[in-house]
Amino acid sequence: MDFEFENQCIEQEENEEYEELESSSVQEKNNDGETTEQLSPPEVNTIFNSETEVCEYYRRYGLQNGFGIMIRNTRKIDGVNTYLTVACHRYGEPNQKVVDSLKPKPVVKTNCKARLCAKRMDDDNKWYVTQFDNKHNHDLSPSKAHRFRCNRKLTKHAKRSLTLYDEAGIPMNKSYNALVVEHGGHENMPFSKKDCENYMREIRKLRLAEGDAVALQNYFNIA
Repeated sequence: MDFEFENQCIEQEENEEYEELESSSVQEKNNDGETTEQLSPPEVNTIFNSETEVCEYYRRYGLQNGFGIMIRNTRKIDGVNTYLTVACHRYGEPNQKVVDSLKPKPVVKTNCKARLCAKRMDDDNKWYVTQFDNKHNHDLSPSKAHRFRCNRKLTKHAKRSLTLYDEAGIPMNKSYNALVVEHGGHENMPFSKKDCENYMREIRKLRLAEGDAVALQNYFNIA
């Protein structure tokens, strides 16, 4: 797919992992918060400028109404996406296997049929909605929707704070707890501790790579 992904994830059907979705159509406040604009249900024949815009609208609609989203399937012609189905993140058969209580699955599948289908227009590459089913077979949680992985993201402030805490030698547990206090509790956190750990892991990799390059340059300068 021709999406660019950053900080906003869409759950994949096979492994319940989420891809991060970047969309220029997102309206944010200081790039840290979701817009408070109330979205109407997408209607059949509604036109969007791109498939990314289709997914982003449905993600924000799900955030507003209490469910997450996932890309269910796509259809290509000559390597170009022509059809897209974005479904509720509870699409799929329930897992009948015994689940390890220490590692519970993040999402319970209920084979929910709620979905949005869109098709690419041939003349100008825009996309239009061909089908919209808004009937869910599970409870919706608007107050908790920001914690679904497709909606979680680290804010710029959180990234800066984590970087400064790490440079000061503060452990991740204390760094995360400080952010929890700033946000007024875990229920208000737009990201998880795992998100923080993943971010700092990448930052440390960059630091290490940069440090190795500098050390190598200094070695050859001395030689």
